[in-house]
Parts: sequence; C-alpha cells; structure tokens
Amino acid sequence: MNSSRNTIIPIAVGLILAIVLQLVGLDWSAGLIIGAIVAIGVSIFLQRQLRAAESDSSSTGTPTSAADIDALLATGASAVSGFVTSAGEIANPSTKEIAGKIGANLQGIMTALNTSEKRSAAPVVIDNLIEPAQSVLTEYLFLTKKAIAAATPRTTTIEQSVFPAIESASRQTLSLLEEPGTPDLTKLSRASTVPFEQTVTMPPGGATPKGSREIKPGE
Repeated sequence: MNSSRNTIIPIAVGLILAIVLQLVGLDWSAGLIIGAIVAIGVSIFLQRQLRAAESDSSSTGTPTSAADIDALLATGASAVSGFVTSAGEIANPSTKEIAGKIGANLQGIMTALNTSEKRSAAPVVIDNLIEPAQSVLTEYLFLTKKAIAAATPRTTTIEQSVFPAIESASRQTLSLLEEPGTPDLTKLSRASTVPFEQTVTMPPGGATPKGSREIKPGE
C-alpha cells in the first residue's frame, strides 16, 4: 500500500541519516533533529509523487478502486485519531488551541468522506492534507520535547506559519465537503494543498519564545 511506503521510507531515510551524522562526529540529538526534518521532507515528496501518479491515472480514465478508497479512509481515520490525541501533548497554549481546531476540522472532514456522496474525494484530501498534517505534528512534538536550541527556527516556522496554514486549509476543505452534491475535486485539491516546505522561519527580531505570540488562523 502506498501509504505504508510513504511512512516506512521517510523513517528509514531519517534514521540512516541520523546514524551517519553521529558516525562523523555530530551530536546524537542534533542528528535526530536533522533526520526528522529530512524524513518529513521525503514523506511530503513521496506523497506528491503519488498524487501526480493518481492524476495521470485519472486522466487516462482509470478510477481509484473501492478497495483503495476503503484503505485510504482507514488510513485517514487513524491519522486523524493520532492527530487529535497528540495535539493534547502540545505545551504552547496558543499552538495547542489552533491544533485543536485543526483536529475538529479533520474529524468533520473524515465524517464527510465516509459518506457515499463524498468518498471519491478521499485520495485528494487524505494525501494532500490529513497525512502531512499528522507528520508535521509528530515532527513538532519531537522538536519541542527535545527542547534543543537548534530546533527553534523550525518550531517557530511550524507555530507561526505551518499550523495556521493547515487550519485554514482544513476549514476550507470541510466547507467544500459540506456543500451539497458531488465534490468538486479541482477546488478540493486547491483548498487542501498546504505549502509544507515554506521557508520563513523567524520574525525579524529573532526566535520567538514559546507562548509569546498569539497564533491566529489566516495570518
């Protein structure tokens, strides 16, 4: 299953990189951070390759099978459950609040996708939004729990840019899925796509201390 491939390969790449960096003398904690960030990047790259392949398949008239959609829905449900549970571990109050909103939106999205009318949108929404969102939250918790200074730029990016973008995308996606009728896959693809690789990491004054900036959806 492609979802398993998209999980196993990034983890393997990240672990191998961390081990190699330790062997060349880099601190183990720093190596793990770099490995985790690379793993997230590889995961997003693989997911985009999969979406491109599915797009090519659709253009040649080969629909996603009912069995594949069922498997995707199970994967999405697991990812959303994991996101909601893990969001409770966030220490930063404002980040925890926005993650809670994301979790609620994702739960609503999965409820919609499990209806016969909307299930055709599962490949787009789960690959574009749900699985990457869970991956980012996993990375964020890893970095914040390690509390290493080198991780501050990346955690700041996630707090101030990535989580708000995910909240906005999840809200728009849910709104589209709540519209009556067959889902518009083109609109859903645009709404559910988040620029996970955006590079803005810190405000002009430098790193922002955790909890010092209120995060608002749409900023």
